Amino acid sequence: MHGVLVGDAHPRKQYYTDELRAQASAAGLEADITFTGHRGDVKEIMAVSNVVLSLSLEPEAFGRVSLEALTLGVPVAAYDHGGVAEQLAAVFPEGRIPVGDTQAAVEKIARWHIQPPVVPTTHPFTLERMLRSTLETYLELAGD
Repeated sequence: MHGVLVGDAHPRKQYYTDELRAQASAAGLEADITFTGHRGDVKEIMAVSNVVLSLSLEPEAFGRVSLEALTLGVPVAAYDHGGVAEQLAAVFPEGRIPVGDTQAAVEKIARWHIQPPVVPTTHPFTLERMLRSTLETYLELAGD
């Protein structure tokens, strides 16, 4: 198994990337984890992945990574909070993990390694639906 951490940390949060690298080194995992930095081919990286993780301890309002991975047929394991929790509840509930429960994440990934889950590639979170809902809300608020 090989882990790939894609993306850059905000300059004010570079300490976080440094901490992750130090933890990987301390665990002897330098050869098993790649830190890519900024990439323009994230879709291609996700498409060849066996699983995509979204394990941020801070909830996102609406994370796109999980939906993009699911649309590619790649299972997503994510902490069950924020927008990702709503997405997984609607599309792929087996991907939800209690916030901070790294053992549950490890167990889920191990199970999926043995028996990959079936991932639905369609979902209700489309751009068309979002635009339509936004316009309907504006019309409702305007009294039309």
